[in-house]
Amino acid sequence: AARISADDAFQLHDTFGFPVDLTTVMAAERGLEVDVAGYEALMEKARQTSRHAASDENGGGVAMLPPDAIASLRHMGVHPTIDGDKYSGHEVRTEVAAIWNGRNFDEHADVGSRVAIIFHKTSCYSESGGQVGDTGTFTVSRRHSDDESSREARFEIEDTRAAGEFVLHFGHVASGQVRRGDSGLLGLERGRRQLVRSHHTATHLLNHALRDVLGDDVQQRGSLVADDRLRFDFSFPRAMTAEQLGRVETLVNDAIHAALGVHAALAPLDDAKRIHGVRAVFGERYPDPVRVVSIGVTLEEMLRTPDSDRWRAHSVEFCGGTHLAGTQEAMRFVILSEGAVSAGVRRITALAGAPAQAASATASHLEQRLGACAKLGGEALASETDEIAEMLKDLPTGVLVKQKLEPLLAAQRDRVKLWRRESEGANLSQIVDRAREIAGMSSGKVVVARIDGASKESLLAALDAIRSRRQDAAVLLVSADQTAGKVVIVANVPPALVSAGLKAGDWVRVAAQACGGSGGGRPDSAQAGGKDPERAGEALAAAQAHAAKFAH
Repeated sequence: AARISADDAFQLHDTFGFPVDLTTVMAAERGLEVDVAGYEALMEKARQTSRHAASDENGGGVAMLPPDAIASLRHMGVHPTIDGDKYSGHEVRTEVAAIWNGRNFDEHADVGSRVAIIFHKTSCYSESGGQVGDTGTFTVSRRHSDDESSREARFEIEDTRAAGEFVLHFGHVASGQVRRGDSGLLGLERGRRQLVRSHHTATHLLNHALRDVLGDDVQQRGSLVADDRLRFDFSFPRAMTAEQLGRVETLVNDAIHAALGVHAALAPLDDAKRIHGVRAVFGERYPDPVRVVSIGVTLEEMLRTPDSDRWRAHSVEFCGGTHLAGTQEAMRFVILSEGAVSAGVRRITALAGAPAQAASATASHLEQRLGACAKLGGEALASETDEIAEMLKDLPTGVLVKQKLEPLLAAQRDRVKLWRRESEGANLSQIVDRAREIAGMSSGKVVVARIDGASKESLLAALDAIRSRRQDAAVLLVSADQTAGKVVIVANVPPALVSAGLKAGDWVRVAAQACGGSGGGRPDSAQAGGKDPERAGEALAAAQAHAAKFAH
């Protein structure tokens, strides 16, 4: 069969947010295989990198600069980082101005070292205003070095944070040796930056939509803008209804599909504050001039007539983050959850861009599979609904989709319950009939028999059926279930045989041990279980041998 490579499966997950479980399912439907083992190896490598990057809040275990270190930088002649390219994200040629190891400054960092580098200039955005810092790579090429092994060096940037006027790039030296004064190319991870931009622009659209749906009293209380999701905290006294969530999601998607321009420009703070409908975070101190991000209208237009109520129809915020050029780049918006953070504060978690597209694809796929359940029955329906339930629980689909699909899934699972009740009723009747046959054919003081496919309840009913006809006999029944991978054992011993030394608890324990299990109970009645149905015959033989010691 044709094969989807590990690299492709990993890129679908890492860059576009497409879960490998869904990739595997959809590939199988088209006769394709996925290199899951290779994908898992790439995921583990990514997890290790992530663990290094997030071993604590200060960038991979390297502490942030304390005040005295910032003063030392100035004494070293290190100038504040030039970060004017952080909005363009272009690759820049730059120099290593300082290397911080978490305790002091070094002149170089060897391969494997975890450090924070301050460059002369950078195109990386440092974590601020809820937006995560950029990741990327700094590459040094020393063409004129006599030592061939020292000509190349690469530093992997795992996080970017600001300390005063300096921007620290946390990460590790992946190859070679990075030295203070080295010149090289710094490039950020553009795919990740695009995901962050999508989530940031979508956050502004969400903020505006919440005000439209819930009223002007709604105020932002915090946010997280990352590559894999956005999180938005806002003031509201109660849980949002499904209808309100639906309206918010629709408003954001309408703005995305309208392909509105996203504009960013500086304005004097007092002038910007006069723009009708402008949004700012309560208690935040903004610089003067302040950066204004507006959607569907330029700052220049608004400053001409700042009091116009036309601007209320647009998202206008004070913001220093990175954004898309147009809303259409966000592609889609999906709300994953809405809940309480504290009294009077709610939180929405959502997706935009490729992760939202993946969530929508997951939702469509599950809806199609649920629709197809109407044609299934019996074990096939049970297996399919179990798988759909797991996917609905584990994969991102959207809170509104879950509210729609969960009742449909519940209806199909009710069909499964009905089938199982009917099957168990029919099966119980067959098992009891079989037990009566065993009672009729048996003689002597001990009955040891095997009735496969019986549940514990069915096997106990069979035991009662035999006892009603053979009250003087000790009875032990074994049932193997190959599908469930288990063995059920039940026994009953009459008083005369208990007095002779045959105790039900010991009897079932001997049988269970023969098939990898354990159990016990009272001398007259006991139950046990085994883990290896292939050895059910051995359990039967062990039970017969044990009973023979006491019943002559």
